[in-house]
Amino acid sequence: MSDQLETIHLLSEVRNAMRFKSNRSLRAACERHGVPILDISRQTKALRHSDYELLLSRASKPASEVRS
Repeated sequence: MSDQLETIHLLSEVRNAMRFKSNRSLRAACERHGVPILDISRQTKALRHSDYELLLSRASKPASEVRS
């Protein structure tokens, strides 16, 4: 296990930054691109910084380039 803490981004911040219209569409994009969502509490969800970067890179590519 790593001794370093990783920055997290709240789902609401990610949704606004990436201009998703709803949490549902953001969750669908995360599922489609294999990006896990962290359950901080019952109502608080977040992405690790590395997963946020992964979502940014995958969501900006055409679907044909993302699928493996």
